[in-house]
Amino acid sequence: RDWSSDVCSSDLCDRAMAWLHAEAIPFRECQIEADARCAERYAQMGSPGTPVVQVDSNQVTLGFDPVWLAKALAQRPPQ
Repeated sequence: RDWSSDVCSSDLCDRAMAWLHAEAIPFRECQIEADARCAERYAQMGSPGTPVVQVDSNQVTLGFDPVWLAKALAQRPPQ
């Protein structure tokens, strides 16, 4: 899941989504200004900004780091 916002700094949200598309990795964008449920879940996370990239339920990072994301995805069990 990619938690994004209209004011995502330095186009990091766009870069994160472009990377996911380029790598053919399915994801769900959670647009916090457009979806009240997303905003509520984002607030519960206590994150100081966007993007927040979540892999499964236990791996979360603030910002976009393709190295971290590739490692987190590689650690997922086969589906």
